[in-house]
Amino acid sequence: ARSSVDYAADQVKLDFAVALERRMEQLGVSRAELARRLQTSAAAVTMALRGDANLTIERMVRMARALDATVHIHVEPGRSPGAGGSWTADAAQSA
Repeated sequence: ARSSVDYAADQVKLDFAVALERRMEQLGVSRAELARRLQTSAAAVTMALRGDANLTIERMVRMARALDATVHIHVEPGRSPGAGGSWTADAAQSA
């Protein structure tokens, strides 16, 4: 059985993927273009966006930087037993 830590980690990965895809949409960047910027395969990008990849902090930062964005990690009081930390990806946006 998976632990509450595993579920919390999966949620952080999902939150990152959603924010990254949102940023890609803002910039009109495809998965193939992001892969080119990261010098990796489109399949590797797809795996990361599905949460199937081992997302290290370094990899998250590289992906965000490829989209002119930053990663911010913070810890806050848990909203449920075993809840993990959460993070936000802030991206510079023009008005």
